[in-house]
Amino acid sequence: MMLVTLVSWLSVRRRGNPTVAVTEYLAFLILGVPGIVLALALIFIYASFPIRIYGTIWIIILGLVTLTIPFGTRLMTAALLQIHKELEEAAETSGANPFTTLIRIVLPLLWPSFLRGFLWVFVSSICNATVPLMLQAYGNQTITVALWNIWFAVSDFPLACAMALPLVVLSLVLALLVGRQSLLVGSV
Repeated sequence: MMLVTLVSWLSVRRRGNPTVAVTEYLAFLILGVPGIVLALALIFIYASFPIRIYGTIWIIILGLVTLTIPFGTRLMTAALLQIHKELEEAAETSGANPFTTLIRIVLPLLWPSFLRGFLWVFVSSICNATVPLMLQAYGNQTITVALWNIWFAVSDFPLACAMALPLVVLSLVLALLVGRQSLLVGSV
């Protein structure tokens, strides 16, 4: 979410810059790439990469982050468009540097959208089986891959349900916390 917030902030506040336009275009272009194609591209790129990332959990994280970038940037771009640039200009006029403006003005206003985006990215990542299945190796199996193997290879349905229950509970707790926080922010 921090990465997509940065990309969104650049695309909203630095509109017209060709580098930012290309970054925004590439962030949204990922939406048209199926998960299998993305996983294969990551395998081809990182199999011969000098830093050993293939076969570790980091390649799965990279794949899932790459898949969630388009949705996160759309969410954070919409949130940033609601924050008028005049707030940042007023802070600058009052003597605040850009980092202070970001920390004390922009981020508190973005916090509810950031939390909702985090919840969406979390739920999307635990539901996505394509990328972890394609990028798994011995020792980097995720819960999604373990559930897949137990459900389809072993056919132990009670065990698969027992393993999925903590994910459901964690998702529910996160959703309730984000909803409660949003209600608290809305009542202020």
